[in-house]
Order: sequence, then structure tokens, then C-alpha cells
Amino acid sequence: MKKYFSLVPICITLLTILWVTNSYMSQCIPDSIEPIQSLGKNNALNVLVMGDIGQAGNRRNLSINSLEKISENTHFDMALLLGDNFYPEGIKYSVDPRWSSDFEELFKPQIFDMPFYSILGNHDYQGNPQAQVDYTKISDRWKMPSRYYSLLKSINDEEDSFLLMIMLDTTSLRRDIKRGTHQQSAQYNWLQIQLKEADATHVVLVGHHTAYSNGKHGDDLDMI
Repeated sequence: MKKYFSLVPICITLLTILWVTNSYMSQCIPDSIEPIQSLGKNNALNVLVMGDIGQAGNRRNLSINSLEKISENTHFDMALLLGDNFYPEGIKYSVDPRWSSDFEELFKPQIFDMPFYSILGNHDYQGNPQAQVDYTKISDRWKMPSRYYSLLKSINDEEDSFLLMIMLDTTSLRRDIKRGTHQQSAQYNWLQIQLKEADATHVVLVGHHTAYSNGKHGDDLDMI
């Protein structure tokens, strides 16, 4: 029997930093099953979760400084970037200089030595979203193998408990829902298969647009 839980009851520590209060055909490229080596106490998987990081300025600098201090005493196994990675109009090229200023130098590798699994936001679509996919082949830490994909991670030493993270491209998904064509879209059908065939202990959907929110944007009726 499949089990679906929220992150909190399964001892997965999420530290979420939000700088802004909102949060084509592509193949599924899941990670191989790789046990996390540094699980720490109680086999916890520590995940650093951030959204809307693309706006440079004092707010972002203060947040990064806080994260650096937290990282001195906390080991993070991985990071999730929830979209709007580059403001205001995304990024154009996989060799754009903003990769250095807004990612590689922003998250100093000597401090944030972890994979950054990333998804797209609506602002990223105002640039060239494929550039963020292509940068995966250039960077050791940036991970976006496709515009939507899944990750399967072992969360205990015995390798009998797994976390499936389904990384969505909610911008294109919402567009298809608004047009009434989502049931014919590749991503929607891929998602249905992922959920139907999932046999992981825990399943989590990751997207830029939230279905339910108490922020200024409120609930997203399209996603619901």
C-alpha cells in the first residue's frame, strides 16, 4: 500500500527562505538511488529550500549571510530552488555572466557544497528556460536535467525507505490548465504516471506555484 505523507512527520528537515512571498515536451530523468552518506541523527535528510532568489539586493544578501551562519552548525544534504531563479526576465544563455554572480558566487562552494536541484518559475520563462537546463552540463552543483523531472533518494542507512520528489514545471502546467488542454499535455500525463506507479515510502510534489497559500497571492485555483 502506497504511503503519502507531508515532510514534517518523516523527519526531513526543511529550512525555507522566501525572498518574495509567491512562489515543452520533456523527459523524466530520475536520479539513481543514491544513499545520502551524511544522514546525521535519526537518519534525517536535511534539505535547504529556497524560492524566488533571483532578485539581487540587500534582502538577498542578508538572507545568504544568515544561511552561511546556519550552515556552520548544520549539514545540508541538498538544496531545492523553487523557481524565479533570475529576475526580472530570466536568463538568456547557459554562459551568461549572471551564472557567476547569481549562483556560483552567491552560494560559495566552500560553504554550500551540495547539489542544487532547481525548477523553473514564471520569471524564468521571460528569458530562455532551456539555458537553465543546459547549465546542468556545465556546473557541478546546479541540477536541472529537464524542465520537469523526478528524484528518488534513500533516507535511511538500510536503504528500505525512499523519498520521491516530483519536480514540476508549474508555469507550463498552469498554462495548459487555463487553456483546458492539460489532459493532453506531456507533463500532465507524466505526472499521473509518476503518482500511479510511485512505490516510494514518501512522495512530495515540488513546484513554483503553490496550490494553497496564506500569502498575498492566496490560493491558486488553477493548481487546485
